[in-house]
Order: sequence, then structure tokens, then C-alpha cells
Amino acid sequence: MLLAACVECGIVGVLLIARDEATCGKSVLWFCALAIDYRVLHRLVGPTAMCPCLGTLTNKLNIRPIVADRIMCTILVYLLVGSALWLVFSRLRHSNMVVTGGFECGGPTAGHR
Repeated sequence: MLLAACVECGIVGVLLIARDEATCGKSVLWFCALAIDYRVLHRLVGPTAMCPCLGTLTNKLNIRPIVADRIMCTILVYLLVGSALWLVFSRLRHSNMVVTGGFECGGPTAGHR
């Protein structure tokens, strides 16, 4: 769990320091891939108890651990899809392939038809 916390802190550092959108998007996407790998392996191994990663949060919020797990899965999917879309749209924007209102934006062919 200490290693996971270090990875999370490292990603936060990258997000705070990085000036490049692609670096931020790739960092979040990479983290989501790690979390999905963990969840898939967790399901394959099939432990009977939930991971105590959330500590006593479920007790303090008065929710069942399975509900907390589903909420975390939803957040994970949101981050995964969001970072992937961010990378796609960032790449499109930087390669001057974005079409707005029927006109190309930027590039040597902008305005020439």
C-alpha cells in the first residue's frame, strides 16, 4: 500500500508540474491502467474479503464496502474515459485537424478550398 501511495503522490506531482497536456493525460491514463490491472487481478485471485484500502472510510460514511467499491469503479471509469478523450482531442487540436463550424482551424490549407 505504501508503493501505491508513492505512485499516487508521484502522479499528483507530475500533474502539478507538467506544462504539457499530453503528459498530464498520459499520467492519469497510466494510473487508471494500473488500477484496472489491480482490480482484474483482484477478481481473478478471488479473495473473500474486500481490500482495506479505504481504511475506515466506509464506517465513517455509513456505507457498505461493496457500495464504496462500486463508487470507486465508477470514478476509475470516469478518469479512464476522460483522460483518453483528453489525449485524443489534445492530439487533434495540436495537429490542426479540428473542424469547427465546417471550417478548418489553422494549418496551411485553412481558408483555401
